[in-house]
Amino acid sequence: MKRPVGVEVFRCADGAQSESIEKSGVLVRNQLRVIRAFSWGALAMEGGGTPDEELKGLESVRPGEFDYLGAQWPRMEDFLRARGLSEKEAA
Repeated sequence: MKRPVGVEVFRCADGAQSESIEKSGVLVRNQLRVIRAFSWGALAMEGGGTPDEELKGLESVRPGEFDYLGAQWPRMEDFLRARGLSEKEAA
C-alpha cells in the first residue's frame, strides 16, 4: 500500500515510533488551536465573536512555535505578535 506524500513512519526497537506519533499529534493540535484563535479574533473584530474565546487552549503554545504561519500571512504574523506567541517583538 502506497503512503500519502509527506507521511513517514519511524520504526525503532525502543518504542520511539509511538512517541514521535504522539508528539506530532500534539503539534497538529496546537497548530489548529492557533488557527482557531486567529479565526475567533477576526470574527470578534467583525462583531460576531467573544474576544476572550480566542485565547482558550493557547496556554501550551510556546512563543515562536508557529512563526512560520506568519511568514507569508501578514495578518497571522500580527496576531501572533499581539498575543505574545511570536519570538518577534510586537510592533
